[in-house]
Amino acid sequence: MNSFRKEILMLIEINNMPIDFKISKYGDIKIDRFEITEDRIKYSYTKDGIIPYLSDLVFCDENGEALLFENSFSKKSVDRDNNRVDVIINLETNKDKSIAKKIKKVTLYSDNGNIIQI
Repeated sequence: MNSFRKEILMLIEINNMPIDFKISKYGDIKIDRFEITEDRIKYSYTKDGIIPYLSDLVFCDENGEALLFENSFSKKSVDRDNNRVDVIINLETNKDKSIAKKIKKVTLYSDNGNIIQI
């Protein structure tokens, strides 16, 4: 029986824009904007190729530990003509605002179950 696992891609520092992730052999994304304000996280990316499934960004601290929010929600707007996606995460609690300040790196899960080096 074959098992299918998603693997985390390489951790990339958020101050190194743009960030390119090769999601699979068929497609990739490029994050070209990432901003953390007092009450929001905003980022934008473009998709190139075929990406049937795309996980949300995984936010990590400087040591690569995943950071999880308590009570925040996101909104995506998609420009299908340009394959551009804008994401806004509203930080609803003081705990989430504190967590957001620790974000130093991001990653995604691969679409094909393999670890991908960039």
